[in-house]
Amino acid sequence: QGLAFWLQSGTWVAMPGFLRFAVVALGAVGADIASVSNAQADCRAFQPKKSLNANVSWDAERSICKFHCAAKDNLSCMTLPDGVVTIFKQVGMDSQRASCNTTMLPTSDDPEVVTTTCPEWSMVLDAHGEGKMGAMTVDIYMLADNAVKALKNALQTQTVSFEAGPMWCAPPLTIAMYKTEDDEWCEQFCVPSPLIPWVKQHGDVEWGHCSKHGYPHYDHTEDMKLFKVDLWKSSTLLTSSLLPISV
Repeated sequence: QGLAFWLQSGTWVAMPGFLRFAVVALGAVGADIASVSNAQADCRAFQPKKSLNANVSWDAERSICKFHCAAKDNLSCMTLPDGVVTIFKQVGMDSQRASCNTTMLPTSDDPEVVTTTCPEWSMVLDAHGEGKMGAMTVDIYMLADNAVKALKNALQTQTVSFEAGPMWCAPPLTIAMYKTEDDEWCEQFCVPSPLIPWVKQHGDVEWGHCSKHGYPHYDHTEDMKLFKVDLWKSSTLLTSSLLPISV
């Protein structure tokens, strides 16, 4: 027995089970084709803001939209990974889901390549064996149209939209680090994993959060061009005008 359908003659007949399966399968294939077509159209229309100096291409063989930028002489690309994590988190594609995973090679202590893979997208941060901030490249692979749309809508605007308030780091992709200015102020920032060795060599920074090391009060966030910095203070009596900000 099976699902009845209407023939052109106007006669109702029963659809055998194998035909019913074929119709369902064809419907699924049709939906997949439509989804790929939409992703391809959105990918080809994706024009990143000029400051990223990025390129977007469609891989027809794998039906994947690829975003690529290099950090050398490109501060926008250098600070992009944490923004990408936030963009996808805001539209329900959080990298912290059980369906996502992150690998760090050769080791998690000194990573050169960090790969985050989710059902809809993946991102690869590669320092190309140099361990330098300027050598890093960022490759984002969008495997679904909703991922293409999310990144396209965010990176074609004037600025990437971040959540209000303190920044949210996404370990192990980006790691929370802090630097104390004095007994009153502390700087908090998120560092892409491949850049941690460089940051540790060129700055008096520590792992962790200001809020857990004697600076419990968030004050504001400064855009330092190279990256964004949250300013935390030890007392609510302080005002942000007391802190001299230096790049």
